[in-house]
Amino acid sequence: MWADAPASAFKIALDAAAAGNTFVIHNLQPDVLWRTLPIFGFGEMPLAVFLMVNYKNHITDMHIPQLRNYL
Repeated sequence: MWADAPASAFKIALDAAAAGNTFVIHNLQPDVLWRTLPIFGFGEMPLAVFLMVNYKNHITDMHIPQLRNYL
């Protein structure tokens, strides 16, 4: 799909993913964000921290360069 998908399809997919993630996060109770979960290689981590790290590091450092290379 990477080789011949139109850029508009990627934009629609990214917009849908962002909207879905925003909806889920906005509908979490505040105490849920501070519950911890075990993260392999990092130990226990609050969900809020996991989400912030994941959005910053994983998306910014991995997927944004992939999209730039595609474009």
